[in-house]
Amino acid sequence: QCVCSYCAIPIEQLLTRSKATRYVYPRQLIIYLLMRYSMLSPSAIALHFGVLERSSVYKAYHTINNRRRVETTVQQDINNITIKINNYVPLTLNYRTATLQAVDL
Repeated sequence: QCVCSYCAIPIEQLLTRSKATRYVYPRQLIIYLLMRYSMLSPSAIALHFGVLERSSVYKAYHTINNRRRVETTVQQDINNITIKINNYVPLTLNYRTATLQAVDL
């Protein structure tokens, strides 16, 4: 969600097979962050996206990893998204009152 809001793209668009740069770059960022900061395997990440092979996950990770070394904007995007993730307050829906509430961590 943090990447989607940062890039102003609906999550449904990121899960499509579109190869448009507008969708590919954010999708690659998500994969990079998942590979780097989560305990998910490349196969699990591929399953989450539904259409990717494990090799596509590795390719996306290496693409962003290489680009961040050369393009300062890519590293800035990673830093900004990481800050958003660290400041993210998960919400839950209270079904009795139909309101969103912050989750106590």
